[in-house]
Amino acid sequence: MGKWMFSLVVAALISIQSGCGIIPGVRDHMHDYQVEQPRTKPLELPDHFELRVVDELLIIPEVSRDTAIFEGSEYKMPRTQPLMTVKSKETVLLRESETDQWVLVLLPPEEVWIKLLAYFEGEQVHLVDIQPKNGIVISDWVSNTHVGEPVRVKATVQEGIRAGITEIRLFRQTKSQTDWVQVVGNVEGPKGVWKFKLDSIHEVLAASIDPADTAVSFLARNLSSGNRTHVKQTKERVPLLFIGTDFPRAWSLLAPALNDLEVKIEDKDRSAGRYYLNALNVIPLEKPGFFASMFSSANTQKPPSIWLQVKPVEGGVQVLLEIENVENKEEFNEQAETFLKDLESRLG
Repeated sequence: MGKWMFSLVVAALISIQSGCGIIPGVRDHMHDYQVEQPRTKPLELPDHFELRVVDELLIIPEVSRDTAIFEGSEYKMPRTQPLMTVKSKETVLLRESETDQWVLVLLPPEEVWIKLLAYFEGEQVHLVDIQPKNGIVISDWVSNTHVGEPVRVKATVQEGIRAGITEIRLFRQTKSQTDWVQVVGNVEGPKGVWKFKLDSIHEVLAASIDPADTAVSFLARNLSSGNRTHVKQTKERVPLLFIGTDFPRAWSLLAPALNDLEVKIEDKDRSAGRYYLNALNVIPLEKPGFFASMFSSANTQKPPSIWLQVKPVEGGVQVLLEIENVENKEEFNEQAETFLKDLESRLG
């Protein structure tokens, strides 16, 4: 009984000293720390200083009650998306077609976004509009003596057609223009706007990006959505490549991808959606008589005409490999599926 009473007294003394409010009449000091202290006035910067936009860190996303997983409900974990497989020792590449030019970075947009902002800051380009959720930055107007009116630039950052890569495109606009015009090629500009050329961004990013640096922008994280390409078969077992983007962008992406595969483009017809290819680059000649087994004897004197057919469909475009006068369609479809899978891995 004595030990029990001693323990009770010790516990009461500890409660009194801690002021936890358990014992009536003892003042609770916990609320003293919650009293708001007088705040100082915001820091006022001199006129010649500008506030730097800093991404908000550690954002807590809003979660709807509808997204909660209740006991007994079925839920499947999403599969990890494969990353871009462009075979290149470089992290930053300059891509171009006849009407399109972009910087391809083999990193996700949320990492590239920070690098692009650092580029404009290093070049002392004043940005008046920064939209990380949309992947857009717009500069202030700069005097342009060549055209006699101010000009400004817009850079767009978007995820590549495959996960884990980023495309940067550049546009500019003059005071008299209502639309943005894409910057394609090395168009010389007056002193003060040379930095608006896309190859300048390419050179600076190529020299500054370190793949080991994993700093990301949480505000730009929604720019990544995963792969939008896949190879599938029709009901007739014909293989096709689906690209989840509009026709102009898909058309531009195919030429560099074919170049990566070392496939010669013999001709192209944009209005018809056709890339005419060198058949010997598309179908491997691993054994003698391969073409003879696929085509009639009348057509074995020269490689047949072969082309990529690009056609807009709902949600994107589909790309088929087609060839003239094929007899062994099953064997050709096997070759076509292999080729389209290789082509998909180079898109970006």
